[in-house]
Amino acid sequence: MTGGPDTTPTHAPNAGALARLDALWRELGDVPTREDQEGALVLDAGFQLFDPGTPVEDIWHWFEAQHAGFKVAEKLGCAE
Repeated sequence: MTGGPDTTPTHAPNAGALARLDALWRELGDVPTREDQEGALVLDAGFQLFDPGTPVEDIWHWFEAQHAGFKVAEKLGCAE
C-alpha cells in the first residue's frame, strides 16, 4: 500500500477523463454569469469548486489544464 497522493499526470490523454470534462463543460453552460466592475465575465453562482465571482476565463484555463485534448477555443467554436 503506497499511501501518497496520486501522481498520475492530469495531462495524460484519457477518453474517460475527456468525456467527464465535456459533461462538466455542458454543466458550466447552465451557470449564470454577469460582468464584474471591470467588465470581466464572472460566475453569478458557484460551479463545482469555483465560487461565485470567479472569472470565467480562469475556469476555461482550469479545463484546459485538466486534459491536453480539451480546447476551450474549439468548444466556443473559434478557429485557431
